[in-house]
Amino acid sequence: MKSKSFDELENFLTAHFHQDIVSPDEELKEFVNSVSEKRIILIANEIKYFLAKNISNEEKEEFIEECCELYFPSLGVTPIQWLENVAQKLEKAIQREN
Repeated sequence: MKSKSFDELENFLTAHFHQDIVSPDEELKEFVNSVSEKRIILIANEIKYFLAKNISNEEKEEFIEECCELYFPSLGVTPIQWLENVAQKLEKAIQREN
């Protein structure tokens, strides 16, 4: 379900959640600490837009799994739950900065 409308999200996921990271949480902290607040807001909004999009959960999960090299069963969440959690953490990071 690769879609032009989710290029920004696809770039974020493929760049940061691959096999060479320590952990998804550590990678997210590193991202937050290395980019501007504007970039964090952009990604958080892109995630919310994607999750609210009128496409099936199966298509959403397939997109997330195609972009990330994470094994979601070992994380104890579905790909959608994980991405929702990422959005929440990004929003909390923005709130801390303000």
